[in-house]
Amino acid sequence: MYLVHQDNKIARLKDNLSGLAEEPWEADEQPYVDDAYSEGAFLFKANGKYHLAQTYWSVEEPAPGSYFRRPDQTVYSYDPVTASADAIRGPYGKRYTPITGGGHGNFFQDHNGDWWACIFWNPRNRTPGNEQYACRPGIVAMKWVNGQLKVDKERTDAFYGSF
Repeated sequence: MYLVHQDNKIARLKDNLSGLAEEPWEADEQPYVDDAYSEGAFLFKANGKYHLAQTYWSVEEPAPGSYFRRPDQTVYSYDPVTASADAIRGPYGKRYTPITGGGHGNFFQDHNGDWWACIFWNPRNRTPGNEQYACRPGIVAMKWVNGQLKVDKERTDAFYGSF
């Protein structure tokens, strides 16, 4: 088991989880926008790869998959920007955003083998169309598409429609 903290610092834990088994080290990852603020790092292994998700206060820019914080600080998104690697130390590849607006959570697989994300719609993330979700936790169905997690809208709608 590993501890992930301070954005991208990682350390293996002792077998009895009583502390660190090694000094923390930084994952080898591609640079990101200098002024982007990240938090809520989460690391998991799936499909033979390591996936490092870090929540960034960001907003989508014209290039698909390109996110950064706006200088005016009035428009935000809260995204679990994710990159994958063959080894835990990296190098981690190009980042992508599996969920726009739902960060600071984690990805997990249920007992049926289906993938989900638990997320938090942050209060500062009140953008047109998502006001009803701001300030709430949520569960979102996910699916793997070309090695990346993406929202599974049909399963998510079916999940929430079952209540």
